Amino acid sequence: MAPRNSANSALAGKLIVGLAGSWPTTQEWNWLRLWRPAGVILFSRNVKDYSQLKALCAALKQWVPGLQVMADHEGGPVSQLAVAVGRPPVAWSLGVLDDVELTRRVHEETGHRLKSVGLDRVLGPCADVMSEPRNPVIGARAFGAHGELVSRHVTAAVQGLTSAGLSCCLKHWPGHGGSGTDSHLETTVVGISAEDEIPFYSGLRAGADAVMAGHLLFDDRALPATLSKAFLQNTKITLGVDGVDFVLLADDVSMGGLREPMARLGVVLDVDLSGDAAEAMVEVAALTVPWFELLVAAGCDQLLLRGIPFSAFPVEGIEENAGLQRLPINPESVKMEATGWGGSADEAYRETRLRCRKNFCDSHGDLVFLDLARRDRWQIAGGLGPAHWSRWDKMLAAKFGRVWRDEQLDQALPNGAPVSNLLITSHRPLPLHWEAGLWAQSLKSRLASAGRCLVMGHPSLAGNLLNYLGGDWVVDALYDVSCEDFSPVA
Repeated sequence: MAPRNSANSALAGKLIVGLAGSWPTTQEWNWLRLWRPAGVILFSRNVKDYSQLKALCAALKQWVPGLQVMADHEGGPVSQLAVAVGRPPVAWSLGVLDDVELTRRVHEETGHRLKSVGLDRVLGPCADVMSEPRNPVIGARAFGAHGELVSRHVTAAVQGLTSAGLSCCLKHWPGHGGSGTDSHLETTVVGISAEDEIPFYSGLRAGADAVMAGHLLFDDRALPATLSKAFLQNTKITLGVDGVDFVLLADDVSMGGLREPMARLGVVLDVDLSGDAAEAMVEVAALTVPWFELLVAAGCDQLLLRGIPFSAFPVEGIEENAGLQRLPINPESVKMEATGWGGSADEAYRETRLRCRKNFCDSHGDLVFLDLARRDRWQIAGGLGPAHWSRWDKMLAAKFGRVWRDEQLDQALPNGAPVSNLLITSHRPLPLHWEAGLWAQSLKSRLASAGRCLVMGHPSLAGNLLNYLGGDWVVDALYDVSCEDFSPVA
């Protein structure tokens, strides 16, 4: 059996990896013990309930001492652990209310919930300034569209999270809010100004100890931020003034935004890049050691991954692996009483939702519902399964006489009575020229002269619908797509 390469071992020690399910497989346990990564990032696929998540966090730390356990749990649609610890209010709602003490309280409660289950770090808050109204990936994850507003809420969020004993990571440096594309899928160009930097300075001085760099091209540079050594060196200097020290994480290094620049640097993966695969996440199994080496050489301290790169860092054939398979941790051996958060509605969460509440819930008559969110990856990844949507459908059925629900814009509504109640849910901007589509044109012919529309999700939706519906319609906006926001508990 071949010995483990010491250089590769050091490289593996900079990885933060994802797991396949709610409990590691024997192969995953062996890989963690053998390669000892910097951390594990948890997703909704890893969570069943509070006690299972707490047991998983404890087992991971028992198996690999010093391992950091973290998750994307910003609030709203990016709340990966929602099944176990609830779904915090979305950032844009907090920015609209502009009550920094409420923002601090919300994040303090989030921090306590995450800390109680065994998390060490939350990958948040989102410090992006959403200057591009049609941004498809930041949207309501941002606190707002202006640097000063975002800065004061990032400061409050960091103060709340750290007061609960949780470490936090600002993202996505140098600012993903000015992009018109999604770096998960393709090379993304952003426009950057001094306003984009303000929230990162403020968040670090408030107590954040990490910054996540995005795979973002800007200022006509040839390489994205995560592959530019000069840029990352300058980042350490400019963000680290006044002696502030921080860890620089690379956003998920299997994102499609790295594929083209990596190829220009000579790292070409042995994968099919035709058709849809040309604009998608890269399979973790396809990643090679040189892929990771370039990111570390550029100055990234740690590298996020949604899985484990078994091909680049194998378990089989390594002599140090002998006997590891005999040592898997049994979940029952670390099962513990589910103390801590018990599922009750928190005052700060509830206050936010009540202050954002719209009277649309009190409307009567029939409802036309354009539901573009249900099959969105954020709804799926957020752990909102069939039970959530069953509850949603029952709520709507109880409030409206008939519900016409569509999930796409390329089909026409059936003929019927005039429409005076309209619900639109989408985490993304509506497509350009959506008004010319079959659904929108058929709806236009049925619109009553006045009515009520509620939009939920992306901040651009309200403007789209105001222009479409005309002045006699009332358009209200909420910025998450969840039962709790639609009908908050009084």
